[in-house]
Amino acid sequence: LALDKQSGVGFCWGGGDTGGFGGNCTGENFAGVTDVFSTDFAFLALNKEDGVGFCWGEAVYGGDCSGKDFTGITDVFTT
Repeated sequence: LALDKQSGVGFCWGGGDTGGFGGNCTGENFAGVTDVFSTDFAFLALNKEDGVGFCWGEAVYGGDCSGKDFTGITDVFTT
């Protein structure tokens, strides 16, 4: 993922066979994203200021964070 934080526009590449965007994330809104974290097969785009995050990629590797509240999160660590 390459991200322009000011405009909220992201550019993605890679294979969609592992749960990712498959090189196309033009429809995603990255407005307000302050940080992006990744594992081998998943990503988290996080807005630390309002506690909102969205994930994509393989669910078993962290690509599904639906229902998670990121309020107050200041750091994320991955292995």
